[in-house]
Parts: sequence; structure tokens; C-alpha cells
Amino acid sequence: MDIAKRIRAGIMGAFWVLFCVGMTAFMAFMFGFFIKTTDEYDCALQIVQHSSEVVQAIGEPVEPGLIAWLNYWESEGSAFQTYFRTAVSGPRGDGSIGVEIYRTPIDSSMIIEYEGEGGSRVVYSGPYHCPR
Repeated sequence: MDIAKRIRAGIMGAFWVLFCVGMTAFMAFMFGFFIKTTDEYDCALQIVQHSSEVVQAIGEPVEPGLIAWLNYWESEGSAFQTYFRTAVSGPRGDGSIGVEIYRTPIDSSMIIEYEGEGGSRVVYSGPYHCPR
């Protein structure tokens, strides 16, 4: 009887370890990697890579960081909004960008802010003209 309880406890312990590892991996994907699979991320990165202010600050090529932190993502009907941050680096330094996007069928906006050694500045503010 005692050995059966130990085996059962070991199995339950292993289950909880696997569950926690699985949930951690899922959360890391959702909040750290999911946004990198979207058109919005590709569009923002394209704008940043061609921004004269960012290129002047960190040099070319402008490379994204490994993780893009998704602060929020909301899609309800035809309205959509998101905000995410990611690191960027170049041969002369590094920084980060914050991207806020809002879209409806009749209006859209996109704001990209670069933050680096010299402080923060908006590198794009205007309509969202990227693929949907």
C-alpha cells in the first residue's frame, strides 16, 4: 500500500511539473512570440528599419530582438487594436520600439515610438497603411 501511494504521488508530481512547464511555454508564446507572426509586427518593423531617425541612432541593418512583448490585443467585430514593444539593435547601439495600432473599417492609426540612448521620439504617427 505504501509503495502504491508513493507511485501515485510521483505521477501527480510529474503531472504538475509538466503542466507548469506547458503553461509557461504557452504564456511565453502568447506574450513574447505571438505578435511576431502578424502583419502588424512585420509592418511596424519595416517602417522602423527604414526610419532615418532609427538608422541614424543605431545604424544599419536594424535587427529586431528575440521577443516582442504583447501588452494588449483586442479584436471585436471589425475593430482592432494592439500595443506591443520589442528591442531593436544595430551596429552602433540598441533601443526599443513601442507600437500602437488601432483599426476600424472607416479609420486607422499607427504610432511607433523609438526609445534609445538619446531619449524617446515618435518615428511614425499616421494611418495604418499595411496589409490587413
